[in-house]
Amino acid sequence: MEEGAVSVLSAEITKIHVDIHRALKTVSDEVFNSFTDRPPLKDTGHYLSRIKRQAQYTMSPCEEVLTADLGVNGIEAWGRLYDSISGKLEFEMTYPDGRTERLSMSRRRSLMGHSDRRIRIAAFEAGNAAWAQVESVPEAALNAIGGTRLTLNKYRGVDHFLDIALFQAGIMRETLDAMFDAIYSEIDVARNILKSKAGHMNQDCLAWYDFSAPMPIKDQANVSWEEGKSLVKKAFGQSYPDLATYVQSVYDKSWIDWSPRPGKRPGAFCTGSPLSKESRVYMTYNDTMGDVLTLAHELGHAFHGHTMGSARTLARSYPMTLAESASTFGEMLLMRGLLDEPAISNELKAFILNLEISHAAVYLLDIPVRFEFEKAFYEERAEGEIVVSRLKELMVETQRRVVGDVLEDGGEDPYFWASKLHFYITGVTFYN
Repeated sequence: MEEGAVSVLSAEITKIHVDIHRALKTVSDEVFNSFTDRPPLKDTGHYLSRIKRQAQYTMSPCEEVLTADLGVNGIEAWGRLYDSISGKLEFEMTYPDGRTERLSMSRRRSLMGHSDRRIRIAAFEAGNAAWAQVESVPEAALNAIGGTRLTLNKYRGVDHFLDIALFQAGIMRETLDAMFDAIYSEIDVARNILKSKAGHMNQDCLAWYDFSAPMPIKDQANVSWEEGKSLVKKAFGQSYPDLATYVQSVYDKSWIDWSPRPGKRPGAFCTGSPLSKESRVYMTYNDTMGDVLTLAHELGHAFHGHTMGSARTLARSYPMTLAESASTFGEMLLMRGLLDEPAISNELKAFILNLEISHAAVYLLDIPVRFEFEKAFYEERAEGEIVVSRLKELMVETQRRVVGDVLEDGGEDPYFWASKLHFYITGVTFYN
């Protein structure tokens, strides 16, 4: 109910933008520059120039207002439905010793990063079995979200669905193409890292659920929440004391929703308020080093928001490309701090190095998989709705094509389109 109320408020804000778009759509550059040069609008030029550019691809004011109102019970409702389903979805986990446990889907990711392959397989298969029971829901949601976007693009005069993603990311098509050209030209580097990892795990290839698995290194102890917090703060403090001070204040004020619980949706994110100029972190901490990395990632986002605290609201807007730079910075500081820490054993440092190297390799393959799948989805969705069987085929085909022969036969994840919440975030296309 709360998310629905937020959608209503968001629609009202969108209606204000409708009037701004109407005013800026036909104004000349000379008049616009004169307007934004006024002292009261200092530091808002970049934001307003983007609004002016966006205004060129709008429908009539009445149509845009109607779209905002319909969105509350349309595209936004589909996103809320997915959040509700994924948050409530549970799977039956069977451990190697025969013990069974019913877990929320937010626990699955850490289990798929377990050192015991039997546990990884069990979590993977049980999780997908749970998604198979509700597959018609994400199928309908994905088709509705994609179909709505394509329809609006048509009436707004947007030539290609990627144009919206490029605008939201603040990059040009040439930049996107150059990035993927660079990845694909050297993609064997990532594949070879995973092949080496497979060899150290006494496997010929890796399945999708093996990508986040740790190397077989002794003494892989769990990392408690208090230990994880301490590791992040100490690592940050070695390079950037102000960041460590900020992180301690976040801990003290309990701004992190970290505990596992039934009904908690998967994923992690950081959100902030331009009114309070404070940030909150959402994640599920399951006592793994990967969770420590996630904590550092999200605190990087939070500190980014903190550093902009003195900026006016219209100067605080930034694209995903910049947002992820801040979070990656947090990850790098953590890794550097841990590797430079004399008290950490060589075994743990080897574990951390594997985590970082594997993370980089998987990133160079996982992001292209997501992009190529979503691109193929929109191309086919333009011709009509896509059924579950085809969504699974598209995902398997994409994983096989991008990851290559390091991916074990039958080791694809056909339900990744359903379990990956990024595909259902309605405010941003091609998220991350």
